[in-house]
Amino acid sequence: MSYLVPIIVVFLNCVIGAVAALFLKKGSKKGLISRNILTGIFLYGISAIIFISALKYAPVSILYPVTSATYIWSFIFAKKYFNEKITKQKIIGLCLIILGIILISLV
Repeated sequence: MSYLVPIIVVFLNCVIGAVAALFLKKGSKKGLISRNILTGIFLYGISAIIFISALKYAPVSILYPVTSATYIWSFIFAKKYFNEKITKQKIIGLCLIILGIILISLV
């Protein structure tokens, strides 16, 4: 059975998780309770609901490793919105994550 659709759903769902992290980062400067913190928590909740729904259609042993794509999106967004530094080690790490997702998805 092909798990391509749930894998794609989870991969794209990782964008929501990465955006949630951006809101939490932005809100962290204003204290524990702020609009950005609450937005981040809300988005993490939405992301969890989508992930749980995807679990009906594919094994957790395949889908959970795909959630590491959140690191890819977070890296991209952190560079774009917070001008975080890109290092060779980070690039190597991202390449390994991508390779791992591809290997897990081929099962």
